[in-house]
Amino acid sequence: MRGDVLSPKSPQGALGMFNQSGFASSILLTMSAVFLLTISPLNAQQVQLMGDGELWSFFRGITEPPGSPGAWRGPGYDDSAWASGVPPLGYGDGDDVTLLSEMRGMYSSVYARRRFFAGALLREGTAIASGASACAPGALPVLDHLWLTVDYDDGFVAYLNGVEVARRGLGEQGTFVPHDALASDHEAGALERIDITPFLKFLKPGENVLALQGHNSSLFSSDLTLTATLQATGPIELTRYPYLQRPAEGEVTIAWKTAAPGVGSVLYNAVGAVMGGGLLSPRVVSEPAPATLHVVELSGLEPDTLYGYVVAMDGKPLTGGDVFRTLGGSASESISFNAVGDSGVDTGLTRAVRSRWLATGATLGLRLGDLAYDSGTDQEFQDHYFAVYRDFLRRGFDMTTIGNHESYTNAAQPYLDNLFLPSGGTERYYAFEAGPALFISLDVETSDYGPGSTQRDWLEKTLAASARPWKFAFMHDGPYSCSLVHGSNFAARESFSPLFERYGIDVVFAGHDHGYERSRPVLDFMPEGKPVRYIVSGGGGRSLYPWRTDCPWTAVAASTDEIVNVSVNGPCLTLRAIRPDGSMVDADSFCKPLVPPASSPPDAD
Repeated sequence: MRGDVLSPKSPQGALGMFNQSGFASSILLTMSAVFLLTISPLNAQQVQLMGDGELWSFFRGITEPPGSPGAWRGPGYDDSAWASGVPPLGYGDGDDVTLLSEMRGMYSSVYARRRFFAGALLREGTAIASGASACAPGALPVLDHLWLTVDYDDGFVAYLNGVEVARRGLGEQGTFVPHDALASDHEAGALERIDITPFLKFLKPGENVLALQGHNSSLFSSDLTLTATLQATGPIELTRYPYLQRPAEGEVTIAWKTAAPGVGSVLYNAVGAVMGGGLLSPRVVSEPAPATLHVVELSGLEPDTLYGYVVAMDGKPLTGGDVFRTLGGSASESISFNAVGDSGVDTGLTRAVRSRWLATGATLGLRLGDLAYDSGTDQEFQDHYFAVYRDFLRRGFDMTTIGNHESYTNAAQPYLDNLFLPSGGTERYYAFEAGPALFISLDVETSDYGPGSTQRDWLEKTLAASARPWKFAFMHDGPYSCSLVHGSNFAARESFSPLFERYGIDVVFAGHDHGYERSRPVLDFMPEGKPVRYIVSGGGGRSLYPWRTDCPWTAVAASTDEIVNVSVNGPCLTLRAIRPDGSMVDADSFCKPLVPPASSPPDAD
């Protein structure tokens, strides 16, 4: 998807950098330079200054970082020549997103920096006047505590705006730690939350920097891990951070939750109108009545355009701001998206899968069911979906399908209550168009889908009506699977696959079986139709299933955690299945002739 390249250090630095490399190196970096204070969805008093899955600059500690000693710790340091990556940084223990695979035996330390912006929230009691700035530069919310949460192997020192705030395993506070220093032995795997409230006074309005140096216990240590987040506490009322819903051409819905009822508003504008840490002359859309689950629909948006937004309640801003890019219109020839199923728990593994998801750069996702184990309750949606994927949901579009675990509570009613999905079929099954593609979400858990069913008839009409050159379908329990646990959904195969072949569906995605499989092109029903590729991507973080590889349709199968990333450019598609550590499970690509949509016949004379 197209992006506008801006220097994060330029006068336009309030916008940061947005380029083609996606979430990890564009939207996440953009947000660090727009008006960033973000809110934890789990604790109404917690302000998430810097969360998981964000992009850091890092320097391999073969030597001291360039510049005068210690200069790398401060806000004014130029780290543009440093490498960049999403934490955890490290190697050797399978839980790292950015791999330093060459580190062992070459260097024993790594230096990392992350810029973030504070000061976007107005002081408590300040209201938003219609047409006024939504975010005032230089205004901080009332904060009373500051916390650093770290996972490390073996030691680290942390600095806020050049001031040391914490260290472990590297001598006494305040002493200089050279690049070749060795730390005391410490294993990663348990997050340590460190109270750094005495240093809250060093947090300033505008740009701040958190800097870390991580050290191994020996040059030949078997592993290293370094990752950190930064939180504060303050009078914030959110219980669920904003999440983007119901994308359509020119439209986006934004939802969020608060502890107390109030009238919700969204202040937004295209990023060209975002300057100096605030929204200038924002557009404002408000709810008609007080609520705790707030739903605001934005319209009149331009396709493939970056927008900044702030959510508020009763005139009081609740977030420092986020950005989203609208989906491309029908003239767009490219799109990128991720797919995975069976991710609905909160564990270290599901968060590693989530970090890999963010690192691909895609801003559109297909969630292939089982979002909220074990039974799809409202609380499980909060704990296992909205909390875990918060940093994607607030900036990207996660399009879902019902899994069997969602169906266990009142036929998936909490799914329908919490998600606001495109219309056209029902919210249980629906379609949407983005760029050159049609996407169809099918319900094989709570709706009839056999021959003669309303859903199947709707599917055929939807396929017949779409002129988009690429077509994708997704569901939970798919037509083709060689897993030894669930295997193929033969009813879905008999009902849906003839339509897929007749109308030229390119790829069908499913979850349910915990692992990965890609089929060969399958043409089982319509000799004159088009072959279809079937993907099972159920490696979202649950216990894995055993898999056969000898089914006649199977090209690749693996019992592994993974996500699938797909890129479409003109007539060609590239697909990658990627493990949480970044290693490749599978890669495939193919091209096809694109037939332009038929023109309308001329009017009769």
